Amino acid sequence: MTVMTPGGSATALRGAFFALACLGLVAWPPAETVGTARAAEMQPPGERIQLLANRAVEVMADESLEPMDRRVAFRELLNDAFDLDGVSKFVLGRYGRRLDDGQRGEFRQLFEDFLIVSYVSKLDTYAGEDLVVHATRETGPERVTVTSDLRLPSGEPIGVDWHMREGRSNWQIVDIVIEGVSLAVTIRSEFTSVISKNGGVDELLKRLRRVTSRMS
Repeated sequence: MTVMTPGGSATALRGAFFALACLGLVAWPPAETVGTARAAEMQPPGERIQLLANRAVEVMADESLEPMDRRVAFRELLNDAFDLDGVSKFVLGRYGRRLDDGQRGEFRQLFEDFLIVSYVSKLDTYAGEDLVVHATRETGPERVTVTSDLRLPSGEPIGVDWHMREGRSNWQIVDIVIEGVSLAVTIRSEFTSVISKNGGVDELLKRLRRVTSRMS
């Protein structure tokens, strides 16, 4: 289960950028339809992504922050921009229906902690990358995709798409696709592999507990 072991291999760049993305660009609230939200009350999706990216850069570039401060900032921003409730359900796939209420609540918290403990260490790898937003296109009812490039100090830009849906009070990110690779789908594949091959949901919870125990 590679997603359980931060660092290393060909996914390092995606993992590092996922940290950047999660830090400044994320709060997946409960998946609800919000057809009555007025556009004037919400940031345009592309503007929201750019502003959140700018916030992420500010945190990563602040050398005065202690590791715990970065972790706190990461959690706050994680819960400001992604639909963690919706995504935590998605990454479990059909296995989510097998959880009782206690397991479901524990998994939701472990999933959030997992994102933090797995990727917060990569925040120190920030080296002047900039996110440049290009366009927004509608992809369905109350859903859009924001296209962007991650500009590296050297090398070719990396294409990043932000899949968003209209939330209760603002646009919320539901997935990040980097060079055609969906991060939500990648995590789902690894989580469901652990469940199907290693004894069920209890094994996944056990591994998540072990990984997130590093936070204590």
